[in-house]
Amino acid sequence: MSTNDLRVPPHSEDAERSVLGSLLLDPQGITKIADFLSESDFYRQPHRLIYRAIESLAARNQPADLMLVIDELERSENLDAVGGAGYLGMLGHEVPTSVNVRYYAEIVKRNATLRQVIDGAQALSDLAYARGADADAVVSRAQELLFQLAANTDSGNYQHVRDLLGPFVDDLLKRREEGQLLAGVHTGFTRLDEILGGFQASDLITVAARTGIGKTSFLLNIAWRAASLHDVPVAIFTLEVSPKQLTQRLLSMQTRIDSTKLRDADLTDEEFGIVGIEAGNLSEVPIYLDDTPALTELQLRSKARRLKLDHHIGLVIIDYLQLMRPHREQENRVQQISQITRALKQLARELDVPVIAGAQLSRAIEMRTQQRPRLSDLRESGSIEQDSDVVIFLYPEGGDLPHSGPVELTIEVAKHRHGQTGIVDAIFVREFGHFLAREPAPQY
Repeated sequence: MSTNDLRVPPHSEDAERSVLGSLLLDPQGITKIADFLSESDFYRQPHRLIYRAIESLAARNQPADLMLVIDELERSENLDAVGGAGYLGMLGHEVPTSVNVRYYAEIVKRNATLRQVIDGAQALSDLAYARGADADAVVSRAQELLFQLAANTDSGNYQHVRDLLGPFVDDLLKRREEGQLLAGVHTGFTRLDEILGGFQASDLITVAARTGIGKTSFLLNIAWRAASLHDVPVAIFTLEVSPKQLTQRLLSMQTRIDSTKLRDADLTDEEFGIVGIEAGNLSEVPIYLDDTPALTELQLRSKARRLKLDHHIGLVIIDYLQLMRPHREQENRVQQISQITRALKQLARELDVPVIAGAQLSRAIEMRTQQRPRLSDLRESGSIEQDSDVVIFLYPEGGDLPHSGPVELTIEVAKHRHGQTGIVDAIFVREFGHFLAREPAPQY
């Protein structure tokens, strides 16, 4: 037996007795602590039974005074197990006032959380020692546990609408005073912001296009504008283009110098000067790049959680979805993509940030006379449509891209779970990767 096995788990018997004594003095005290303290938070089993009796009385709208608690414990045949009526009477006399009941309860809760960490660590140790243990699964479980504890989250908590209305109205007033009318992350396009209200926290947004249409550049435009113009930290997981190439594209956007000239160092003295200045500016932009090949959903969650904790990222971008692989191999590709899209939606909710995933459209669209994409063109799985809160299509006028010059593209919101759909006309300037809104032609 190790020395660790002999250590007593964190607890405070004094705090537990003080909580129970306070509740016996003030039967209404349960309303001050029931929102965060539960029976399982008590270390001693007799204290759990007493708290359970008090909760049961409160649930029936009966006052939890000393006599009624004794009666409740007798009816459940637990009175002797808690130490009898004498122990309950002692609890009521130990605490001079019930004013500090919430403070005592917070001590109990804090120790319960420490015990949860210990239990979780033991469970993780058992997983790691198991024959054939999956390292990625163990690491993901560990980070999930620590992230939830650090964020103090509990997916089981209910909230009354009155508790949500206050912060919502406060946010409205704050954004109105600051002139920040969007609730979400700016898309970079006024019309697209009008349709979506910005990219919303906890939403999964899919941006789909055929190969070679400019999907990566569009995603990079979103990231660059959110980070550089609105100071939103962005995480980009790039499975197709190297970080070096993405950095070149970002610098091309920042300087408005042809990306090919940057690649070949074919620059004038003036352009070199611009590059030096703008490289310094770009280095301050909060964009984080990760190019883990064949990224799994477990690896993505692990990395995104760490970025959220370390850098408070407000937007996650994956380029692109079909290049990810599932942590556990499925029988067919449709099941694999379904597993990945569910994980992306869960990640958006867990981190409370928008998650944007690039996606390829199937080649079936090329066989049609009308090459405007449909939701059924999302390649390899209907789960992409089902799990996405927003689906955006990117496609050129006439179906094909010209070989040179600015390209007229349509940005279509084909699905919007929370509101309207619509179309944004844009111009893609390929030389330096910019997407610009296309103004409608004047009417005479």
